Amino acid sequence: ITDYTFKAWDPAVQTTYTEDTTHNATFNYTGEDIIPVPDPTNPPEKPEGFVDVVFEKGAHGEFADGAVTKYFVNPKAGKTLADVAKPGINAAEGWKFTGWDKADTEEIKADLTVTAQYKEKVVTEDPKDEDYVKVSFATGKGTLEGTSEYWVLKNEEVTVNAPTVN
Repeated sequence: ITDYTFKAWDPAVQTTYTEDTTHNATFNYTGEDIIPVPDPTNPPEKPEGFVDVVFEKGAHGEFADGAVTKYFVNPKAGKTLADVAKPGINAAEGWKFTGWDKADTEEIKADLTVTAQYKEKVVTEDPKDEDYVKVSFATGKGTLEGTSEYWVLKNEEVTVNAPTVN
């Protein structure tokens, strides 16, 4: 068996026996502490004691082609999310991928699900978020027909529909 070395017999072998005894071999895992699962429908064998780290695409995007979205991780290895390769994300039209809902400093001690986060590039109500700037249209004469205020995500290429001036 690869990635394992014999550790000991459980229970330890004795010099005398008074009852039927079965000794089970125990092993130390010597493989990688983070194992990618490229095809979750046909995963490799999960080492004993390892936990799952699963990435989810969230509501406004898709995984990039070939993205690995699941890993087996040794919870005793002191690994954090910074140690795990994150899958690529393609945000839906009008949205920007802004990161993950868990910090890279999150220690992996138990099963963990990490979800992609997004922000809409253009909104018509104040999101009360410093990542947006207000774009407004005004006229000193006449009236405006249509939306006259937008909040747009800073430094993003966007399209806003200017109102009609009457």
